[in-house]
Amino acid sequence: MILKSVVLLSAVIAAFIFLVEAKTLTTKEGQKIQWIPSGDARKNMSQLIPAGEDTNGKINYVARGTLSRHDSRWVPGKAHMNGNVFYMYYAFNGSEFLTQTFELLVVPLESTTWVQGEGQTIPRLAIVGGLEPSNVETSYICRGKVDNLTMTGKLLKSSGKCGIPFHKEQRLDDYEVLVINEFGESIGLSNSELYQRNAVDIHNEFRETHHVGPLTLNDDLNNRAVLCAEYYATKGTIDHRCPYKNGAGENLWASCCSPPTPENAASGASRGWYSEVSRYNYTCNCMSNAGHFTQMVWKNSREFGMGVVTVGRYTAGCALYYPPGNYVGDYLNNVLPP
Repeated sequence: MILKSVVLLSAVIAAFIFLVEAKTLTTKEGQKIQWIPSGDARKNMSQLIPAGEDTNGKINYVARGTLSRHDSRWVPGKAHMNGNVFYMYYAFNGSEFLTQTFELLVVPLESTTWVQGEGQTIPRLAIVGGLEPSNVETSYICRGKVDNLTMTGKLLKSSGKCGIPFHKEQRLDDYEVLVINEFGESIGLSNSELYQRNAVDIHNEFRETHHVGPLTLNDDLNNRAVLCAEYYATKGTIDHRCPYKNGAGENLWASCCSPPTPENAASGASRGWYSEVSRYNYTCNCMSNAGHFTQMVWKNSREFGMGVVTVGRYTAGCALYYPPGNYVGDYLNNVLPP
C-alpha cells in the first residue's frame, strides 16, 4: 500500500515548514540530531558530519535535498563547500542532481558511527535521511568509495545498495551506514526507544484485555511516525494529512502547553485513546465515535510505530498501525469485547 501522490497544498506547506525550521529527528540522552538549512551550516561547522572526500580534496558532509522547493520528500546525498558556498548533490532514478534546496546533518560527532552495510538488512539505530520520491520508501544515510573517493548517498531497504551521486547514480554493494552510537559512555538507550517500547507495551496490555494478539514494533513505522509527529508539531495542528504514513492507520495526540517528556506523552496518549472504550457499542458494526480505541485493539493490525516531537511549546504524538484498522463493516470481527 504505497502512497502514490500528495495533495499539492500539503506538499507546499511541508516544503515550507521544513525549510524554515531546524528539526530534531532523533534524540539520545542529552544529544540532538538535527537537519538544518544550508544557510545555517557555516555557523555549525564543528557539528557537521564529515563523511569523506570529493574531487580536489573537498570534504563531503552528510546532507539531504529535494527534487524541488515544492517537494517535502528528502533524499540523502553529499554536500561540500566551494569557496564559502555549500553545494549539494543527490542520486535519483539513475542520475546525479544538484539542488539548491537542502539541509545538512548536525550532531556531536561522538554520537554517531558508521557500520558495514548488509544488503537489505537495515542496521539497528540507522539514521533516517528522508523518503524516496518515487515510492515514498524510507531512505537511510550511507557512504562508499567511487574512484577511491568516499562519498555519501542514500540506502533503500528494497534495493540493499548505496546510491552515490557521482556523474550518475552509482549503486554500491560495499558501503557503510550511519547509525546512532550506542557504545559511547554518554550514549545510553535512546529516549525514542524507551517511549516507543512503553507505548507498544501499553497497547498490548489493552489488546490482551480484548483477546487479540500483540503488536510488534516496526522500525519503518517508528521512523515514519517520528516524521509525521514532526510534520504536525511544526504545523501546530493535527489534521491527519501527514504524507509519510504510507497507508498505515493513524492515531494522533497533541499538547500545546508545557512540553511533556516523550515517555509521558506516549503513555498519556495511549491511555487517552483507550479511554474511548466507555462509549463503544460492541453490537454496532461501526466506529461508534471511538476511532482511537478501535484502532488500538483492531485484531488484524499487527505492527506498530510511535513518534513524539516537540516544536516550541507544541508537542505532537503519532501512532501508526499496519495493517490499518477501522474498516467499515469489519468492526464485529476486529473489535472484541473484554
